[in-house]
Amino acid sequence: MREPVATASVGQVHRARLPGGVDVAVKVRHPGIEAAIRADFRSASVGKSLARLFAPGSDVNELVAEAEARFLEECDYLRERQRQDRFAALYAGHPVLTIPAVQTEWCSGRVLTSSWHTGVGLDTFVRRATQQERDRAGGALYEFYLGSLYRHGLFNADPHPGNLIFEADGRLVVLDHGCVREFDPATVTAVADLSGAVRAGDDARLRAALEALGVRKPDGPGFDVTRRMLYSFFEPVLKPGVRSMEAAVSLDVREMARNKRSMLQLQLPGKLLFLFRIRFGLYAVLAQLGAKLDWHALEAEFSGRS
Repeated sequence: MREPVATASVGQVHRARLPGGVDVAVKVRHPGIEAAIRADFRSASVGKSLARLFAPGSDVNELVAEAEARFLEECDYLRERQRQDRFAALYAGHPVLTIPAVQTEWCSGRVLTSSWHTGVGLDTFVRRATQQERDRAGGALYEFYLGSLYRHGLFNADPHPGNLIFEADGRLVVLDHGCVREFDPATVTAVADLSGAVRAGDDARLRAALEALGVRKPDGPGFDVTRRMLYSFFEPVLKPGVRSMEAAVSLDVREMARNKRSMLQLQLPGKLLFLFRIRFGLYAVLAQLGAKLDWHALEAEFSGRS
């Protein structure tokens, strides 16, 4: 089809049919988008101002570098093809999740061709699905976005409803693997330790995890502020028991964000702030889905920390 079926900031998607009769989605990168992104980030004052608004107490240069790297990676369709292939291999045979198969011979640095999948979006699925179907999808999403981090060091950083297709047979297709963060084993271990420490309410473990993540003075004056922020980040998974996911940021976080002095004391590395920001995106999708699960148990299962 000459007209795109979807358009985003980096590229657009067309539906096509290969010579052998296979229906595919052809993702084409917009011309000049990579140069435009680099030009935007050369204006350091703009990027740093945005970073300070998000986390004024953090390492601003680290946040800007992190954001630029993720944006530029979304322009690299060869890298996205490799990551999509990797996710497809990891979740091959999964009872719920499907990652579209890449048609390698029809790909390039500007074109990514994958198998076409037909289904409905999140809003339509929610209107039609039973609670059991919602719960099944919610568990699969938690496994994909956070289980992939804890088990494989991979983090798809775009948990957006538009990247999900719910097929008629109950399978859930996850699209768009351009924004993926890969963490080294030491960082994954530290993030898992952090999760376990917060859920256990153990300050000693929390300080050790922060130090492992690069915080220079975990016992410094900003520890109390950092602890409050972390408990707010992990709030949906703190208590055991089946419940709906709450997507709203707690009053404690909003109050801290208004308090410039408190924010300046935060002791969180940029990569962790980026990860938590995306976690809130997942919380929002799960809340919209209306899944009811024991989120505390899922977090413990995938992180390997009680």
